[in-house]
Amino acid sequence: MGYKQYSQAQLLKTYGKSADKVRAQLVSAKINLGVAGNTISLPVHKSIKTSLEAACKNYRNKVKRGEAPAYKLLPKYCGSFNWRNIKRPDGSTGSTLSMHSFGIAIDLNSWNPNGQGKNAKSDIPNPELVKSFERYGFFWGGKWSGGSRDPMHFEYAPLSFAEVVEVFKVTRKGGTGIYAKASAKAAKPGVYAYNKTIEAKRQSGSWVKTGKGYVQTKFLKAS
Repeated sequence: MGYKQYSQAQLLKTYGKSADKVRAQLVSAKINLGVAGNTISLPVHKSIKTSLEAACKNYRNKVKRGEAPAYKLLPKYCGSFNWRNIKRPDGSTGSTLSMHSFGIAIDLNSWNPNGQGKNAKSDIPNPELVKSFERYGFFWGGKWSGGSRDPMHFEYAPLSFAEVVEVFKVTRKGGTGIYAKASAKAAKPGVYAYNKTIEAKRQSGSWVKTGKGYVQTKFLKAS
């Protein structure tokens, strides 16, 4: 599937209608992509924190298994929340708000070396890192073409994918754990279980269709 995002009206309603309203919902997300001691914290909207950290964990597991290279983050060149309109490669400003305005986009190693534009340089591990982020609903700006190409950029855009693993914290008897489920828009919604060897392995689950969509009645803890 190609890139698809909510309308500006939906974004404002969902994440906040002003910089102050979005800022009040920001939390710190820890990002590490396989380099020991190279964890950074970025302010993001509270609704995407768990998914973002799960995407990073997914990638770290690939690094541990030797399936992907560790990626060093340069704190000075990484960013997230910034209430502003979109910026074009030529330096001009667009008419719509950037996804950074809502705290649902991050930039990794921006301009060092990941640039913007048709011939932008990039050292993002593709496809390994990109796939880890896509699994949890993040679209990579390196897939845009022409002057819109933006390899530093990842934004939460679950509508872009046929199926997304949504993760969230659930408190149950015995403690609080991270749980995961398939997006309700998936062809066959189901519960996802996690283990150290196989991530997001499909398991049978119990779903009930309500007026608000599919509601999961059984959770499997993500370890």
